Amino acid sequence: MKLPDKIYPYLVFWAVLNLIQAFYSELIHDEAYYWFYSTKLDWGYFDHPPAIAFFIKMGYALFENELGVRLAIVFMSTATLWLIWKTIDGNNPALFFALVFSTAIIHVGGFIAVPDIPLVFFTALYFYFFKKYVEKDSWQTALLLTLSVIGMAYSKYQGALVVLFSILPNLNLLRRPSLWMIPILVVISYIPHFNWQLANEFPTFRYQFLDRSNVPYKIEFFFNYILGQILIFGPLIGLLLFPAAVKYKAKNDFETTLKWCFYGFFGFFLIQSTRGRIEPNWTVMAAIPMFYFGYHYLINHEKLKARAFKILVPSFALLLIFRVYMMVDFLPEGLIKRNEFHGWNKWANIISEKAGDLPVVFHNTFQKPSKYMFYAQKFAHSANAVNYAGKEYDLRVDMEEKIQGATIFHIHDRGKDTLDTGPTGVLTYDITPDYRYYNRVKLRIPQQTYEVPINTEMEIPIQMENPTDKDIDFSIHPPGELSIEYCLFWYGVPKYCQPAIDGFPIEKLNAGESIDLKVKIKTPPEDGDHWRFRLAIKTRDFYGRNSNSTLYKITD
Repeated sequence: MKLPDKIYPYLVFWAVLNLIQAFYSELIHDEAYYWFYSTKLDWGYFDHPPAIAFFIKMGYALFENELGVRLAIVFMSTATLWLIWKTIDGNNPALFFALVFSTAIIHVGGFIAVPDIPLVFFTALYFYFFKKYVEKDSWQTALLLTLSVIGMAYSKYQGALVVLFSILPNLNLLRRPSLWMIPILVVISYIPHFNWQLANEFPTFRYQFLDRSNVPYKIEFFFNYILGQILIFGPLIGLLLFPAAVKYKAKNDFETTLKWCFYGFFGFFLIQSTRGRIEPNWTVMAAIPMFYFGYHYLINHEKLKARAFKILVPSFALLLIFRVYMMVDFLPEGLIKRNEFHGWNKWANIISEKAGDLPVVFHNTFQKPSKYMFYAQKFAHSANAVNYAGKEYDLRVDMEEKIQGATIFHIHDRGKDTLDTGPTGVLTYDITPDYRYYNRVKLRIPQQTYEVPINTEMEIPIQMENPTDKDIDFSIHPPGELSIEYCLFWYGVPKYCQPAIDGFPIEKLNAGESIDLKVKIKTPPEDGDHWRFRLAIKTRDFYGRNSNSTLYKITD
């Protein structure tokens, strides 16, 4: 489809700006992690559905550098702006792009390879076709809507909110046979992802809805959510956009739908912020109705429209300075405490030079092994302990098996040697021979909630399973080096670990074999709704991550 001449220069400028940025900026932590996803394409990953891995894989196949990781994202962000503009159906692209170029989240989303960008692209595609579908029933448009929903579903689970808040004000659409094709085809298309979740014990749902939210609530979560929305939809234009979007009166069914989505997205996460921590970017889908309403309101208010152009200059200048900083580290050393943008290529090369051909093993981190593998192009892994919420490395049994019995470059807090990596700091490490741990062994607890009295010792049945295709020999360890431990947690904070069984129960666990065991656990010492426990295989001084987090329900 030929792009209208009036918006073509803006889109070209946006694409070129982001291609330059993508090439010259180091990967942030999450991007390196999602690149690690792409090294093994699958129907699902620990944190998210697989779309981001697929798009990174496509670009990285062309360019094995930062640009390759971000290539598809740059073009998707450009296509997203075109779709929003076509949905707006306006005649003043200068105003639209004044709003876009003044918004922080749009600049960051222009090139950063994270799942939010495919989600926003498919959301924009969905609204583009939904506008047509509301006006006229069409099987062809319904099929295109289906593809949009599938794209959202495979990008991030928040896409379900888009469908929910667009159908609620349009229940009359349920009378259309063509509408029912959408959920049927979406469910069929999601079977591979569901099967992946089932085979891996639903790690994504457990992480997103249980483990990552298991922290004490603080009132600052609510205020941080409000502040975060002001910042990402600003830093200045949000003060104009938010009121404009609220004041605009819907004139047809589609605009009513966008109103539901606008208030629904922000409202849903506002309520969630009264229960737990919310990441600011989770509302990014709201940018589409916000730009739609903001544009249509400002176009009819000359003073406000002129103010939008005035805001563009300082906003774009600030965001341009930030963009330059991401490419060139011109700030004084130490000013930014969490610097994801600079020095990691050097960090990886320093470690690589010291480690040589040894595999590098970290603990309880997804960022560092990912960045090391990307920049050093050598093997790294994260051995995650019982107190860690978990990441994709916990599912990569092949990587765990690769380092069993090997001599490793072991980076951990209690390392005896130090290595100065420059601006990224000093790390401690050991050269550890015959390294072994057993997170690939699963200790399966038969029920997910235990109704228990406080401060009581009880015995529960479990299964010890080797789900891999390789036998595991425990007899190589001297007596006392291995044990099965019961670890008690309060809001994710470990209170203690203690032996759950006398001695280690077996010497060998064959591939695919499982055995029944009974372990002793001690119930929490006091009432509360957030007591949980895990079981861990302790190897030397490492407590493994071998079972799911299991909830207590305290009884009188």
